Amino acid sequence: MCIKSFFSRKEKTEEKGPNQNHFVSEIIFNNNSKLVLNDGDIVVFVGANNVGKSQALNDLYRNLYTYEKGIILNSIKINKEKIKEFFDKNFKTIRDRHQRLVYNVPMSNGISDNEIEIYNKNSSYGLCREAFVANINTESRLSICKPIDILDDHEIATAPQQLLTTDNNRKETLSNKFFRAFKKRIFLNYYNSKKIKLCMGDDIVIEGDVCEQTIDSFAKKLDNYKLISEQGDGIKSFAGILLFLALDFYRIFLIDEPEAFLHPPQAQIMGNIIGESIKNDQQAFISTHSENFLKGLLDTCPNRVKIVRISRIDDKNDFAILNNEDLKTVWNDSLLRHSNILQGLFYKTVILCESDSDCKMYSIIDKFLKEKNGILPETMFIHCGGKSRLSKVIPIFKALKVNLRIITDIDILDDRKNFASFAQSIGIEWSDLKEDWLTISDSISNIYKSVKRLTIKEMVKCGEPDLSQNEISDLKKLLDTECGWSQIKKGGFKMLGNAKAQDAFITINKKLNEKGAFIVPAGELESLIIGCQGHGPTWVNAVLEKYPNLEDNIYEEIKKFVQSWNI
Repeated sequence: MCIKSFFSRKEKTEEKGPNQNHFVSEIIFNNNSKLVLNDGDIVVFVGANNVGKSQALNDLYRNLYTYEKGIILNSIKINKEKIKEFFDKNFKTIRDRHQRLVYNVPMSNGISDNEIEIYNKNSSYGLCREAFVANINTESRLSICKPIDILDDHEIATAPQQLLTTDNNRKETLSNKFFRAFKKRIFLNYYNSKKIKLCMGDDIVIEGDVCEQTIDSFAKKLDNYKLISEQGDGIKSFAGILLFLALDFYRIFLIDEPEAFLHPPQAQIMGNIIGESIKNDQQAFISTHSENFLKGLLDTCPNRVKIVRISRIDDKNDFAILNNEDLKTVWNDSLLRHSNILQGLFYKTVILCESDSDCKMYSIIDKFLKEKNGILPETMFIHCGGKSRLSKVIPIFKALKVNLRIITDIDILDDRKNFASFAQSIGIEWSDLKEDWLTISDSISNIYKSVKRLTIKEMVKCGEPDLSQNEISDLKKLLDTECGWSQIKKGGFKMLGNAKAQDAFITINKKLNEKGAFIVPAGELESLIIGCQGHGPTWVNAVLEKYPNLEDNIYEEIKKFVQSWNI
């Protein structure tokens, strides 16, 4: 018999519908900006280091107790109902099972009549806060894994382990979630001891029917398993969060850096689990530094997530809010969904490029220039898989007030519809660019490559009766005369047919620069460093191998271009 069937008995619990009370309905930040919330929202605070993400949770926790202006939060509003009605609806099963008074709720030492009177008068939770709010900071989730006393019948539960000993269904759920991250089961060992101990190990299979001998055998196996409290902080932190999430009577969860001590794959699993565990009538407020955690959360419940990016200049904070509707643009695009786009939310400056090879070369030059001047690089280079996706990603970073630079090749001007969409995404009306764009387009249409008959004759005059694939490919390249963009991309804007077209490009590029977008004047990245063959990653590797010293004059043009971004 496996442990699943050994724990097959399930307690009967009351079914509850959605609870439209006991949630934060509004937050006013210290710059007086407002965040309006629904009862099922999951709010994620992101941003660079030391901007106030964890402090926002501390302020919120304090405001849930009593009104007190915080460092990041000025005030909050709470929707709540009378406490007796809430407990009657939500704790009847627990109360009847343990023959407790209605106010002797789990995770509290009982609530007095005086506390209830204060609760009903005030807008905050007051001393009743611990019955509604789980404050899951680093300290609380590490310490909660310690062995805890077994309850006598008349005692009130003060820890999740004490409640879970009588709830086999939740114990099994807890174990399954832990297994997803560590491939080990988690158990509550309260046999032959006055303590409830969390331990971890492989699943246990016991032969035969459940009897005193099988229980003794099961208990002996658990005694040999490792205690969670004696493991590393990663395991303790993960298990501690699971214990809090197992208590679904909470209405609000405050979780500070749930990815702490975890490797990236485990951080993503934690995001999945929190998204699955927070019910639709519960709220969560989370601070994080982890793109992996955020991806895991969005994979599970993208429609419930609101992102608040906190930034700080000197001692002043700014807050940018991204609602779940805005996230759909990225999350519905499979390429962007599996990119590192979200990592940019945790940096002061983001450089958005067309390709990974562009990011690599530009980031090397940027880092070199900053370190030479004694500046710590705090810039994230991100690519979006081609210029056609730029207009999808830019609004996300704009909405979150990220200090953004967009770098693109000159053929962004090639397609009118795509360029108009790109311009609109950075805040420029097409009417402001149309005339100059038409001037460039007319000039380009007059540029053709001349093809010599003799050249083709030499290419095909000998060999097999049928052309090889390589010969066909070479001919296609030679005969590509649809427009002159290939020449412009290799030679830059100075290859435009006349001075008027060149001036039109300069005008357009200047307007883009004012909005943080920069077209490579030389056409493309590869045109900034002459003398190496290839394209993309092959070209980048060739350049770095041939010119390993970044002080070399060969890098002069690309350095000037990077410096023009003013980052």
